[in-house]
Amino acid sequence: MERFSSIFCQLLKLFPRTEFQALVKEHRAERHARGFSSWGQFVAMLFCQLGRAHSLREICGGLASCEGKLTHLGITAPARATLAYANEHRPWQLYRGVFEALLARIEAAREQAQTQLGAMLPNFSANIRQTRQTQFLGTFGLSPIKANPFSIFDARLNASQNLLSVSLIQRWRSSRETLHVTEFESDVRTFDTMASVALLYMEGLKAIGMVNMREANQLVMGELLGLVKQRQVGA
Repeated sequence: MERFSSIFCQLLKLFPRTEFQALVKEHRAERHARGFSSWGQFVAMLFCQLGRAHSLREICGGLASCEGKLTHLGITAPARATLAYANEHRPWQLYRGVFEALLARIEAAREQAQTQLGAMLPNFSANIRQTRQTQFLGTFGLSPIKANPFSIFDARLNASQNLLSVSLIQRWRSSRETLHVTEFESDVRTFDTMASVALLYMEGLKAIGMVNMREANQLVMGELLGLVKQRQVGA
C-alpha cells in the first residue's frame, strides 16, 4: 500500500518532535495549557506564514477547512480565542530555543559539507631523513684513506588524489542538500517569527481601536442623553 504525505507535513518533518517537546518541557510552555499544545500553536503559525493569512480568523478558518487532513499533523483546528490566548501567554523563549537548535544543525551541516569537500582534495605527505656515514676513498681510485663523517639528507614529498570516488561525491552532495534544507528551514522559521510578531502587533492595534471606539460611543451616548434631558426640561 502506497502512502503519501503533504508538502506541509514534509516541512514539519524538518522540526523533530522530540526536540520540540524537550524545549517545551524546558521552558514550561504548557503548564497552563488546557488541551491546545505548543506544537499545535507552532503548526498554526507556520500555516499562517505559508498560507499568507492576515488574521486569526483566516488561520483558524483555513485549518478548519482541512480538518480531516490534520490528523497526520498531530493537531486539530483551534478556536480563534484559543489561538489568541496561546499567542499572548506562551513564552517566546520556546521559539528562541527552536531557532538556536535549528542554527546549530545548520552549522553542523556546513561543517560536514566542508569536511567532505576537503576529503576530495589532494593528500600531501612529506618526510626528511638524515644519515651520517664515512667513505673509503680508495673505492673510487683515490688515496686509500678514510673520509671524515658527513651527512646525507633524503627529502621526499608524496601526493595522492582520488580520481573518482562515487560514494564520496554522493556523501558530499547529500551534505550540501542537507545544508540547503536547513538554511531554508531557518528562513521559514525567521519569516514565521516575523509574521507572529506582526500578527500580535495587529491584534494589539485592533484591541486599542476597539477601546477607542467604545470610549467614543460612550461619549456620544452621554451627549445624546444630555440633549434629551435638555429638551425634556424645555418642554
